[in-house]
Amino acid sequence: TTRAAEQIKTKRLEVQPFTAWWRRPATLALLLGNLALGSLWLTPNALGNNPAWWALHYGKGLHLHEWFTSSFVHDSASHLIGNLIWLAAVAWLLESEVGWRRTLQLYLGLMLALGAIEQGLSLLIKLPGTGSYGSSTLIFALLGVVLLHAGRRTLLRTSSGLSFRLWHAVVAFYVDDVVVDGVSAWSFVAECHHVFGLISGLTAGLLTRRSHIGE
Repeated sequence: TTRAAEQIKTKRLEVQPFTAWWRRPATLALLLGNLALGSLWLTPNALGNNPAWWALHYGKGLHLHEWFTSSFVHDSASHLIGNLIWLAAVAWLLESEVGWRRTLQLYLGLMLALGAIEQGLSLLIKLPGTGSYGSSTLIFALLGVVLLHAGRRTLLRTSSGLSFRLWHAVVAFYVDDVVVDGVSAWSFVAECHHVFGLISGLTAGLLTRRSHIGE
């Protein structure tokens, strides 16, 4: 009887299953692509080590390739690894909801859209700095899409009936981001990029839900 009771109690601790990484081809492709291009950027005396070609520049016209390449530029190997970890989690959740093809479509579409909007704005108004780079804005955008598509999904349910939902994790992630930036070297510009990405992702998530792209 005691063993049966323990089994029932264990079953009440419900962790919603997500398919294993190796069965998420889009997530794997994005991770490998970011790792390869990010490593190329960090390699001395390589094409990737040329910021004049890779970074997104402000006020110098529209350059399509910069909308793509700037997402793979990182300050250091630890910066790259940190973004890869968050990309893995967010892309995994997104692919679980919309499938591999639409995950890639959203990733590439948001990447180009964010670059175009940011560089386009720099031609109209004075933006701080001479340009930008990094993948965190894009990751926050993907996070916004996930929030709209699966924000109410239960990740964990305890025996007492408490539920930990995906939107709780999103809030925790953003709070962590602000706290970490605050402890290390808080950047108002970086946080503006994150908010810009999140709002863009929420908009894309709303549009894709309405067009039934996520079904």
